[in-house]
Amino acid sequence: MGCGGTKGATVAPAPASSGSSGNNSSPKSSEDMSNNNLTVSQPSGATGNPRNKVILGPGRSLVDWLKLSSPPNNLKGTGAPESSVITAEELAKHNKKDDAWIAIRGKVYNITPYLSFHPGGADELMKGAGKEATNLFTEVHPWVNVESMLKAVFLGTLKSEAFSRPSSSKRTSTPSRLAVPTLAVPAQQKIRSDWYQSDGTATVCFYPNGRKLTLQNAIIDLNQRMLRIAICLNERRHIYHMELFEDVEVDYEVQLSESAGKIEVTLKKTKTGQWGSIGTPKEDHEKVVPYVSEDLFYRKCTLASRTRVTDNTELFCLKLPTASRMWIPIGHHIRLQRVVHGMDVGRYYTPVLSSLEGDDKEQTNGRCIYLMIKCYDNGTLTPTLKNDFKIGDSIDVSDYFGTFDQAQLDSRDYLLLIAAGTGFTPMVKLIYLALFERQMKVDMFFFNREEKDILWQSELERLEKKFPERFRVIHILSEPAADWRGMQGRPTQESLSEILPHISPGNFACVCGPPKFNELVENTFPKLGFRLEDVQAFS
Repeated sequence: MGCGGTKGATVAPAPASSGSSGNNSSPKSSEDMSNNNLTVSQPSGATGNPRNKVILGPGRSLVDWLKLSSPPNNLKGTGAPESSVITAEELAKHNKKDDAWIAIRGKVYNITPYLSFHPGGADELMKGAGKEATNLFTEVHPWVNVESMLKAVFLGTLKSEAFSRPSSSKRTSTPSRLAVPTLAVPAQQKIRSDWYQSDGTATVCFYPNGRKLTLQNAIIDLNQRMLRIAICLNERRHIYHMELFEDVEVDYEVQLSESAGKIEVTLKKTKTGQWGSIGTPKEDHEKVVPYVSEDLFYRKCTLASRTRVTDNTELFCLKLPTASRMWIPIGHHIRLQRVVHGMDVGRYYTPVLSSLEGDDKEQTNGRCIYLMIKCYDNGTLTPTLKNDFKIGDSIDVSDYFGTFDQAQLDSRDYLLLIAAGTGFTPMVKLIYLALFERQMKVDMFFFNREEKDILWQSELERLEKKFPERFRVIHILSEPAADWRGMQGRPTQESLSEILPHISPGNFACVCGPPKFNELVENTFPKLGFRLEDVQAFS
């Protein structure tokens, strides 16, 4: 991100804090920082275009596209082929902006009318024009339902020898049908399962082969006789999927053996007696699939509450189905999906806690998810959440995925958090872990546009008072009011190098914001002595 031509904004003293730096692993004190500048640069993710998309013209949003492509409009074009099978030679002829076809997952689309609607810009989409572009598409948009989004411009199928499918097969949003790639996993790394029974119960056990499991490793969905359990480990899901021998109650027990590191799920039989087997394996039973896949398993969750956080951000509480459990690890994400104008639309969110002091037993029991969501007026999914998502309504929620390993913090005593806007969300669980479950010291640099945009400002202030020697928040605003006494301006590498701490043994840093913000901060870390293993960037 380059520097603009505007002068740097002078930084006023940060609001007084009860904590003090005390050593080289903490940021400079408020008095020290008052002598630094945060130089105003070209808008970063904290204050500029929050999603780093091309600015489209009026009437070019995804909602506009969905309306335009709805029946009876015909967008296939006059050159649409008579045959439903298209050769690679024919596809290659259509590679110009006024005549652009593309093949994705063996299907050919006339993307000419869609070019001006593409959030990444027409030039980006034209990289695949006239080609079989499945790999390119999957790399950038692995979870986009292209069949739904481009169904109005579908021309036909690509002749089979003209394309090769990617490692993942066709996406489906139906939970009971998973078509997923299987990973080759050494036998010693596989999760072993077994079961035993009494007249009243059937218990399924999972053994980690020398590794200890926690409840966060398990995702459980029971729908009548269908039992699906995903054991998540090392960015893979080990799938256990059975149609049970007989009916069971919706209530079941999940037990964790601390000594053996195994998980047991005890089901209550509706009729007492002995089963002949645990049940019939489904197609994906015992498969091992990657976190990042076109195929995500969804369950319908219900909106239990929604609470205003700021003018444009709300805290949504989603209750899982009665017989589902999911404990989402720190820094991991889920995908929300619902139908908008006939198309499956989804977005990714990092779950938070009910508060910074995490007091919801339902969340502790894996029965609900809290999401802090900023609703954009010109968005596709979030306007429907803002205006048409009522208590009791349902929405599809995927399995979780992510790369952060909490074990990275085991030998650390200081945590540096750098967040921009809703990049605050992964920091919530980190703050709770560091302050309530461990004895870590935490400093957070929180970048926002205006003071009214600061998420959970009063809760942050309460934690500063509760942990005066261990927790401090430094707020930086890019467009502050005249009476703002804290730091102000937009970040540059030079200004960040001045205010952020240099590395010391036991330090760990996490950053989350829009891509350009993350890139800026990550490029600054080497100057401060941070190594790759000392940093986690959430995207």
